Amino acid sequence: MQASKLLLAIASLASVTTAGTYVVDAAGGGDFTDLAPAIAFASPGDVLLIQPGNYGGFTLDKRLTLVGQGAGVIVNGPATIRDIVAGNATSIVGVRFSNSLEVTQCTRPVVFDDVTSSSRGLIVDGSSDVRVSRSYLDGWDQYAGLTGTCLVVDSRVELASSVVLGEPGSDGAFTVPGDGLEALIGSGAVVGVHLYRSTLIGGDGGHDLGGFFPSGQGAAAVRLDDAGTVLAAGTAQDMLLGGSDDNGQAAGVRAWSGSVRHSSVVTSGVYAAYVETPPIPDPSLYFVGTPTPGSVTTFRIAAPVGSTVDLRMGRFPTIVDVPGLAEDVLVTPQRTFHLGAVGASGVIGFNFPMPGSFPKGFTFFAQAKVTIAPGDERYTNSVPIVLR
Repeated sequence: MQASKLLLAIASLASVTTAGTYVVDAAGGGDFTDLAPAIAFASPGDVLLIQPGNYGGFTLDKRLTLVGQGAGVIVNGPATIRDIVAGNATSIVGVRFSNSLEVTQCTRPVVFDDVTSSSRGLIVDGSSDVRVSRSYLDGWDQYAGLTGTCLVVDSRVELASSVVLGEPGSDGAFTVPGDGLEALIGSGAVVGVHLYRSTLIGGDGGHDLGGFFPSGQGAAAVRLDDAGTVLAAGTAQDMLLGGSDDNGQAAGVRAWSGSVRHSSVVTSGVYAAYVETPPIPDPSLYFVGTPTPGSVTTFRIAAPVGSTVDLRMGRFPTIVDVPGLAEDVLVTPQRTFHLGAVGASGVIGFNFPMPGSFPKGFTFFAQAKVTIAPGDERYTNSVPIVLR
């Protein structure tokens, strides 16, 4: 694509906005020193730039964009995103959560990018579109050991380029060891779990240090308690692995009443009412670099050799079911870039220069359409781009 055409395409993604931008700095160098009062003051569509520091918990019930400005942005109290029912996506980027993190009753998209939850994982309840990208969830300090690291209740969740680790069972001296916990549990009849280029590992069973009892049971990486769907695609570096115990290794996915479609990812077994492994693997999308004004974001699409790729970008995330396709349309495209055919490496790239005039917090979404053969078109996952 000619440079002039590319710049016009980029400019078309921008929209005139009157959103406010506020700095939150625990050290006192901004507009607010904590997140809760900043959220209470801000209007829907505003951007909060968070400086490194320790912050209290918050409840977010309006559409905002929270952007960490460097390493060390830590939320120590419970964080809840709830009742987001209007507007475009609510995004949280570059934040570490050391307490509970919950999304509940949101009918509009909620996005997490480059987020760490190092204590109690993530709970998503009754929410239609939660997208997690380039994040790390570890459930070592679960709520009395009752849930997996990521608990999905009647919700749709997309995990891309992320890691989720289940909690291991407790060891004990002369006591019965504890069972491991799953990396992700889906509960309820309306559960959709979409996993791309991600690794989920169930917790190992605990051991009796005195040698009198067998180990606790290892947990699956993903468990569906009710009817639901799991879609997983990636590469041989991406894994869905169950935890280990004295009897071996647990299954990667257990979904007795649900359906599972997986390709290329490594698993330790899949048990479901319906299992599908497409002979030609499903494609996936990721990007490299940290999106900042004036930087270049490199998109990469892994797809079958010889297939053709169109990269679609837009400001508005959506979910549109396409009959006969595994993945939905996830972006309302404002611009489409035809990238051509995938070469022998199985990966095709696209460099996207970000104008320096775009503000921090500017957000858009990308998704690729891959044509493998006439009549065989597939969509990748989506990726959120939030400028930092």
